[in-house]
Amino acid sequence: MARKKSGFKKFITSRGFRLILILVLAVLAVIGGVCVINNLKEVVSVTYMDELAGDDFVFNGNGIITYQNGYFNYYDLKSEKKNKSEYIGAADDQVRIAAGSEIEIVYTDISFRIVRLKRNIEVDGIIEGCSCGGNFAAFYILGMNGNHRIEIYNASGDLLRSKEYPSSVITSFGFESYDSNVFYTAELMTVGQDLTTTITTYDLGRNSINGLLSVQGMIVGKLFFTEKSIFAVGTKQLIRYDRITNKEIYRVLIYGYDCSSAAVSGSNVIFALTAAGTESPAVVKLLSVKESDTASDTFVTVSIEPGSYFGMLNGKLYTIKGSCIRKYASDGSIDGSTSIEGSIDAAYFLSDRYMLVHTEMGYRLLKAK
Repeated sequence: MARKKSGFKKFITSRGFRLILILVLAVLAVIGGVCVINNLKEVVSVTYMDELAGDDFVFNGNGIITYQNGYFNYYDLKSEKKNKSEYIGAADDQVRIAAGSEIEIVYTDISFRIVRLKRNIEVDGIIEGCSCGGNFAAFYILGMNGNHRIEIYNASGDLLRSKEYPSSVITSFGFESYDSNVFYTAELMTVGQDLTTTITTYDLGRNSINGLLSVQGMIVGKLFFTEKSIFAVGTKQLIRYDRITNKEIYRVLIYGYDCSSAAVSGSNVIFALTAAGTESPAVVKLLSVKESDTASDTFVTVSIEPGSYFGMLNGKLYTIKGSCIRKYASDGSIDGSTSIEGSIDAAYFLSDRYMLVHTEMGYRLLKAK
């Protein structure tokens, strides 16, 4: 005589239970697709910054600077007592901001203000860009005579250097970091059919030139500095120079790729490369090189979701899409992830440790782990 199934057994074998199970699995799949947390390994710490406003941000090593509704605003990451707000008055769409660890700049096309001095300094021409480091600010200016020049000021508003470039183009300029006095330029010159890029580094603290490097046959778009090296990212090759001797050590072919960011990771320096001209890449190539006499270069291909924000933090590749932040290991595998409330619609990589994201819930400061 056949046994009757119990009520529970009838339920779990019923069509209704199977439908419920399918729905549950579907929901879990969607959640997993948004952000899979590998071994529950969180990759960032999250700080709510609901008081933050604006859409242009600068990090000076200690805090975040914004400009909105005519006000210069500073938010210190360690002490709210150091937060400050100062009325400048210029329209938001006319103002840009820049900062080093000891200088804060608000500038328009024709003038700039060192915030603590509370006065405007006018320039002869149009300001096309500004970079800061330590207590120095460098301005890239299109003069009234049609030539570009770079002017460098200290935090007291004194003009220290002014150099005009009548027959060359500045492809890159800036400081080693926000707290460094080391300033650099990459100057492209054309002689006949040949291209030559001259890289000059200055120690503004000593008011001296540190190095003069020449690159033949290609344009140099970015420079990255470490304690041991200067890396020049060219249109064809990545070049490592010794930081002390300025001697070229090696080259690695990167033709067809753009470099978005770089970071030191242990004894290696890792560069994030994407196909040249790609606005929404699905692949990032991680180029790892040694700071030695030979590059010992390796390439790792990482597939990312198109439309992701990405960059190097704490020596690792991070991507941001939807509500999910993912970290990738050196072999290209996902090394953990964190999900935050809301959908991320803007992301700013502030430094090698911090990034700022915006959702419909407000701004969130993320610190890489």
